[in-house]
Amino acid sequence: MLERSDRTRAARVAAALAAGILACAALLAVCLYLSLSLPSEFDASGWPEAEDSVVWTVETKCENGRLYVTGYAVEAGLRMYEVNTRILLYDAGTGRYLELPTQMSVREDAAALPGMGADAAFGGFCASAPVLFPGSAAQDSEVCIAWDAGGQRGLIHTGRKAGDAA
Repeated sequence: MLERSDRTRAARVAAALAAGILACAALLAVCLYLSLSLPSEFDASGWPEAEDSVVWTVETKCENGRLYVTGYAVEAGLRMYEVNTRILLYDAGTGRYLELPTQMSVREDAAALPGMGADAAFGGFCASAPVLFPGSAAQDSEVCIAWDAGGQRGLIHTGRKAGDAA
């Protein structure tokens, strides 16, 4: 039979072990959050300029401490069953692209465009990143769309600056 001091020692070891496991889980959660919410480097070398037949729109806004980019990129007659669009920030000074965490979204306004089918609704996207501080180099970065649909890909320079959202 365990004596009282042995039970106390065992309880302390169990509590320390549980605290260590919780600390590791919290650290893992923070690392996962950061990897999913912060911009990352993007290699645009395999992305040619998009064809003029790609119809797109992009809207930017700053809200609750984040930059939000929404819009769509579609092409008439193209099946949009496989779409993987990425939103990028392009720094002309360095020639580098940063990819914002991007999700595909349904945009009924894209499907309603003349010559577009119902599949065009799947060409929508939304992306966000922590707000860019005024005066930072990222404020002058151009919002770009790396468009990939149905095996066709292209890079779209929108001409809109990330700082225009503020």
